[in-house]
Amino acid sequence: MSYDNECTNELPTKLSDFSIDSDQWEILKPISETSSNSVKMIGEILTIETVSAAIFSVVES
Repeated sequence: MSYDNECTNELPTKLSDFSIDSDQWEILKPISETSSNSVKMIGEILTIETVSAAIFSVVES
């Protein structure tokens, strides 16, 4: 993927077509880590909710 300002209609078709330099990664790394932690927390909450719902479903039966 070029970094010049010319407009192209070619979109990357695979992840390996994207590239960033170290300056860009320095900015993106904290965002990536924070979002990863948020996704993990949401996964844990959904797991707890699912287990709780299953327990209450069994108790009510």
